[in-house]
Amino acid sequence: MGSTVTSLSGKILAAQAEKTTTPQPDDSTKDVHVSVAPKIVVFFIGGAGDKRPFLGSGPNNNIVDVVTQFQTDFKSELNDGEVDADPEKKYLGFYEVFGDSNVKNNILSQIPSTDTSVFIVGHSLGGWNGAHLSHILSSEGYRVDLLVTLDPVGIHYYTTLSGADIYNAIPRPVARYWINLCYDGKTGASIPNIVASTGGRWNVMESVSGADDGPHPSKQSVPQRFPDINATVAVNHADTIQAMYAKLPGGNFAWSMLKSRISSILHSQ
Repeated sequence: MGSTVTSLSGKILAAQAEKTTTPQPDDSTKDVHVSVAPKIVVFFIGGAGDKRPFLGSGPNNNIVDVVTQFQTDFKSELNDGEVDADPEKKYLGFYEVFGDSNVKNNILSQIPSTDTSVFIVGHSLGGWNGAHLSHILSSEGYRVDLLVTLDPVGIHYYTTLSGADIYNAIPRPVARYWINLCYDGKTGASIPNIVASTGGRWNVMESVSGADDGPHPSKQSVPQRFPDINATVAVNHADTIQAMYAKLPGGNFAWSMLKSRISSILHSQ
């Protein structure tokens, strides 16, 4: 509103206009962060005594070697947000994927949508429960692109009587690709090897069961879902990254196959 200047007699001598300011365009460059949902989510599931003590042993963080190597090899993809393998939320104990409540809170909450590719790497009891998890997720409409079971343990029912939160039934894995590595346990009578034998190494080729277990690279469904890769490696039961780098028949490695599948998915979308 403008103002006026008057004489002592009250005559208007001049009018003063109110100054106005015209906004100037801001030409400065601003960084805008856009949150992008990851194309791939990777879960690492540890076994007995891995993330928490089990029967007086641990935590030994056996599968952390795989987690650490993953962070190194996929640094760019993790930083770009294309892959989510956050150790704080994706490194889980076998007991954290056991039961509906844990699956909902620890797994489903971490997968943006059913279009997201899910990778599961499980060791020991984590391999057993991870195989069950692949079936659960697939039943809910999620896409499990890769399942890696490292010396899965749990075939002996009495493992559950020792405080292990594992599924009693033999797993019926559902994944587009499944790599199963059995450890020969010939590296000595170490405590990990003894624990694995006590819990019952899962001989997949003798005990796969279930019909119509879901999608397969070459078929819509298969009567009995055997691993796409099933190999025995000469490592100690506690070893994880060593098993992933063990040479398989044909000269390949589980680790290189994992990397290849991730690269394939990221470049096909």
